[in-house]
Amino acid sequence: MEPKKLTFKELTDNFIRFQLGFIKAKESTVLSNWSELSNKQVIINEDISVLKRYQKILLNNDKWNEFELSEWFIGPIMSLVDFCGDEIKLFAYRELTAIINNYELIGKPDAMIASGIDFPIIPYFCFHEYKRQTDPNGDPRTQLLGAMIVAQALNNDEKPIYGVYIIGYSWTFVVLKDNKWCESNSYSAKDNDIFDIYKMLLALKEIIFNQ
Repeated sequence: MEPKKLTFKELTDNFIRFQLGFIKAKESTVLSNWSELSNKQVIINEDISVLKRYQKILLNNDKWNEFELSEWFIGPIMSLVDFCGDEIKLFAYRELTAIINNYELIGKPDAMIASGIDFPIIPYFCFHEYKRQTDPNGDPRTQLLGAMIVAQALNNDEKPIYGVYIIGYSWTFVVLKDNKWCESNSYSAKDNDIFDIYKMLLALKEIIFNQ
C-alpha cells in the first residue's frame, strides 16, 4: 500500500502520539545539558548592544507579519550567532520528507541548520515561527515536531534533534531523542529573556560544531 502523504501542517498531537508513536517527556537529559551549557555562555558587550537594538526594533513593530518578524528580527539574531561553517549552513524553506509508519511526511520548516553546501544533508536543528498567538494554518509546535521527526529519520543515527518554535514574543526550545520529545519553558524576547535565548543559540552552535 502506498504511504499516505501528509504535510506538517496537517499534524496533530493525537496523530503524533498514536499514529507515529512519539510521546512528550516531562524531563530530558539532552534538554538539561543544553540549558546547562547555555548558562556557561558569555555574551560579549558588542553583542549585548546589538541584541538590545534588535529588541527595541521588535517592540516598536508589534504588528509585524510572519515574514517581517523572520526577516528583521529572527534572521539577524541567527546571523549574529553565525552558524555557518565550511560544511554547516543555515537553510530556509528547504523541503524535508521521510516515510514514518507508512505515512509520507512532507514540509518546509522556516529554517534549519544542517550539514551540506548546496542543499541540507544532515539536519541538526529546525525552527518554525508564527507572529500571531493562534493561526488557522496549523500549530507551529506540531509542525516543528513533524520536521524534527523527519530529520531524525533522515539522519538515521542516535543523535538528538534540536528545535525551537516561536509564537509572538515567546521562544520554546525542543529536543527529540528516540521516540520522546521535551520542551523548555518559554523565553520572552521582549524582556531580559532575550539574552537567555541568545545563550541557548550559542550553546546550540557549540553542540552542533562539536558533533
